Amino acid sequence: FLYILSTGTKVSQCRERFQRFGATINRYFAIMLEKVSRMVIDLIAPGAIDDTHIVTILPPNEQIPDIGRKGVPTQNVMTMCDFNVFHIYYGWMGRTGT
Repeated sequence: FLYILSTGTKVSQCRERFQRFGATINRYFAIMLEKVSRMVIDLIAPGAIDDTHIVTILPPNEQIPDIGRKGVPTQNVMTMCDFNVFHIYYGWMGRTGT
């Protein structure tokens, strides 16, 4: 399973390398894929990710690179929250201007 995922090889190449039937490789790959898919439910929390522009106050000599589409300096910020609106991440995304 890990060999196929890490190398992107085909079943025919795995059959040759591991000296097993293609059906055997397919069966165990499907079993492992199902197990990993079930783990994802426990490991990845559902939520929402979005970005927003927040108006910033900058000295006049630093404003030009950060002028947003509305003509004022902004900072692009990403936030992630769960479905109870509990913010679990804030991040700076970079400049918005040219």
